[in-house]
Amino acid sequence: MIDSSDLLAVARFLSNVGIQASPSDAQLRRAVSTAYYALFHKVLRAAAQRFMGPNQKKSAGYALLYRSFDHRHMRTVCEALRASTLNKHFKSHLRRSVVSQDMRDFVGVFSSLQEFRHL
Repeated sequence: MIDSSDLLAVARFLSNVGIQASPSDAQLRRAVSTAYYALFHKVLRAAAQRFMGPNQKKSAGYALLYRSFDHRHMRTVCEALRASTLNKHFKSHLRRSVVSQDMRDFVGVFSSLQEFRHL
């Protein structure tokens, strides 16, 4: 599995290259993209660990969950979770109607980073 810490180290390196000279546009684009992937994989790992348990990283179930997420679906879920009250579809599946401010803040940051990656 991908190590988010390694990806963040690469993003930091790319954004600080040549401390005396500013990083190039290409380096900054790559840094943003790499930072997004670090967060994406951190979320996947947290979700798989929460469902399967912390000592199941080598299990088939963990791998199945980890590999089942995709960027488009994550965006759709983030958009739904940005509202303080969930729509009917998400209410029934998540068995709740309200989204915490912490979760709304997180999905806002995640969505923004994904958008910056696309730009």
